[in-house]
Amino acid sequence: MGKPTGRQPVVEAGFGFRQGFPSPSAVRHGKGPAIENAISEEQEEQKRKENLFLLWLYPVLWTVFLLLLSTELGSVRSTQGTLFRVLGFFWPGVFDLAPAQQEWIQFALRKTAHFTEYAIFGVLLLRAFHGSGAPLRKAGFYTWGAVILLAGLDEFHQSFVPSRTPNPKDSVIDLAGGTFGISLYFALASFFSRRSGGKARRAGGS
Repeated sequence: MGKPTGRQPVVEAGFGFRQGFPSPSAVRHGKGPAIENAISEEQEEQKRKENLFLLWLYPVLWTVFLLLLSTELGSVRSTQGTLFRVLGFFWPGVFDLAPAQQEWIQFALRKTAHFTEYAIFGVLLLRAFHGSGAPLRKAGFYTWGAVILLAGLDEFHQSFVPSRTPNPKDSVIDLAGGTFGISLYFALASFFSRRSGGKARRAGGS
């Protein structure tokens, strides 16, 4: 058997001849392509888990926020002063209005808040379902069911809070807001899908 000359393939755990010669630094540190690929896959998996965690963190935190608003914290008595201080900053004349007009403005602001809160909830939850791998239509169905459940739970919970009065009309507004958020997500997803498809076709034709 002759004396080996030149560089020889290195065989280590997870590293075979077919993969060629590793770099000197890989040899020193006991790393070959297979090990480096495993590390890369592990990093990608860790990043995927982190992204998935953030996807679900936002709708969970928003749900907690909505449930807090169904307590004394969201009552007219607790929010009236804050609402008018904020509104008065942009429209100082609101303090000169008649009490009946101020009451109507407060009513409109609270109902608009109901709609907006659940629109945001719909977008965040649908994004979490869709980003977790659920098909868009199925994710939309799951989200709409969650909106109905949370809107009903919100009003049911208020029946146990002395300063709150459950109102089925609020549930309808909540459902409308959630449906709007879901529809907005569908529209944006469709827009970006067509846009990326158009770019791919142009790139393929060039």
